[in-house]
Amino acid sequence: MSYPGVRPLPKSLIETFPNGHRAKGRIVERVKLRSSSKGGDYLMVIENIKGPGDHQNTIRFGYYRKEKKEKLWRWGSQTTYHFRKSYTEKILRKAIAKRFLKA
Repeated sequence: MSYPGVRPLPKSLIETFPNGHRAKGRIVERVKLRSSSKGGDYLMVIENIKGPGDHQNTIRFGYYRKEKKEKLWRWGSQTTYHFRKSYTEKILRKAIAKRFLKA
């Protein structure tokens, strides 16, 4: 399914952090799940981001949002979870062990 405003992959990425640090990467994979409510529609995503050179892959959780009257999806996650793949795997395993999530 197509989501106007959400660019196809692979997609270059430059993020600016609150301390001014900038990081470059390339989104190489994405999983999506759509949700709707009275206020609008949400497209939740988990993205696999490849860093430049030999940098480790990172995982980003985020969402796109579109109000009912809008035609284009826009990035809604101004601050978001974006950490190394190994950290993401560890914290998800902990959440599963505590039964926050099911495997």
